Order: sequence, then C-alpha cells, then structure tokens
Amino acid sequence: MKIRTGFISNSSTSSFIICGFTLLDEKNNFIIVSKLLGLTKEDVIAEMKTRSYYKDQEIEEYDIEDFCSEYLQDLNFEKDGFDVEFGEGIEGIIVGKHIVKIDSEDSDLDKSETSLTDLTEITEKVRKKLGISEDISPTLYTGTKCC
Repeated sequence: MKIRTGFISNSSTSSFIICGFTLLDEKNNFIIVSKLLGLTKEDVIAEMKTRSYYKDQEIEEYDIEDFCSEYLQDLNFEKDGFDVEFGEGIEGIIVGKHIVKIDSEDSDLDKSETSLTDLTEITEKVRKKLGISEDISPTLYTGTKCC
C-alpha cells in the first residue's frame, strides 16, 4: 500500500478568457446587480423571498450582499447579456463576455466564435450599463480561478 505524503487537492479550477471591464473600486455587489440588471433593492428582496432559504426570514443588508454575490455568479451571457468573473485569484469584478470558459471537469474545449464587431457592441453595452468612461478601453482578461 502506498501512502501519499505530499500536497493533495480536491479543488477544481475554471479557466477563462473574457472581454470587458474590471471594476476594482466597486465592492458592493448590490450596486453592480442594480446597474447591470436595473433591479431596485425591493426587486432583489422580492427575488430573495421566492427562494426557500429567505422565505420566512427577516432580510438584513449582509443578506442582500450575499444574495447579490450568488446572483452575479449565476449570470450568463445567453440569459442576461453579461458574463461576470470574480472570486479567489481575480482582482475586482470583471464584466463582459466570455470568449472561452472551461472548468476542470470538462474534458474538451468547445469551439466558439465571436466577431470583433460583436465584442465591440457587447462591451459598449456593458460600458453604458455601468457608466464606464469612454477613456477606459475594454480589455481581454485571461485567468484561472478556484471553484
């Protein structure tokens, strides 16, 4: 029998390429959700109340932040018009469109195509929603994060 004495990890990772903007200064997840999706605090609370965990509970400010963090993680381009990357290994919150995203459980890299014209339109939509200055250019971000 072999005994392993080195580092063992069961963690998974996700690698990505995303075109968009990074929000380094914005630490409030509710404000980002509000800007991206046009939701008020009352809208978010109403959405929270539809989930069993929050149904019979008094909702505090930290609950709204936690919920909005989860909400941001669940955003995807096909449904919401935005992809978002944040978490361990990423500085700030990146909002834009994934060019590629692959999780460690995936065995193959799916082929995808996005024209530069489409990327320009998408990043301009993100710029307008978030109120990002014209002086700031969209960036292509690559990375790997723990999941």
